Amino acid sequence: MEKIHAFKKDIFARSFVVIIEVAGIYFSYLLFRNTHIVYSYVFAFLIPLLVFDIVAYVPILSHVLKFLGKHATNIFLTHTFIYYYFYTDFI
Repeated sequence: MEKIHAFKKDIFARSFVVIIEVAGIYFSYLLFRNTHIVYSYVFAFLIPLLVFDIVAYVPILSHVLKFLGKHATNIFLTHTFIYYYFYTDFI
């Protein structure tokens, strides 16, 4: 996703790629809505890519998500330790 994100430099290229992604999601929805396929690989690639394209350009949100991504393991391990220490009967 970083390479795809680095490819888009100007606003025209960014908007064109977002339009292509939305169109790809819509057409894959039309293709798979009447079938019994539970999981579409097109959705699995295009939806995170679209969210990444939109969130990457929001300055405050991107900084918050970078901070949370950097410290996600520490948050998880601290949370697990607190639950294990204080709620041993529950666990």
